[in-house]
Amino acid sequence: MWLIRSAGQEGDVGRAVATFRQLQRTQPELVDVMAYNVTIDACASNKQMALAKQLFEEMRKEYPINLVTCNTIMKGHCVAGDLDSARRTLKEMDESDITPDA
Repeated sequence: MWLIRSAGQEGDVGRAVATFRQLQRTQPELVDVMAYNVTIDACASNKQMALAKQLFEEMRKEYPINLVTCNTIMKGHCVAGDLDSARRTLKEMDESDITPDA
């Protein structure tokens, strides 16, 4: 996870996602909600929301969405200046019975 987070903090989304994909291929048992959340955060923090949403949708197929994931997606939309999408995420949280914490 540290390598993914570090790449995201350095603004290297490509490296963050490549590291995540390598983890999926070589050690799939280590891929969990936290691994997805760290990778989604790397994308969202760098305004790569299309990629963040792609990972979010991929994650939903295997794991239930959670508060951390939704907050990360909302943060990314806000950072990118897309408040309408942030509101849609908030609505989706409500529909999924996820209570916002702020």
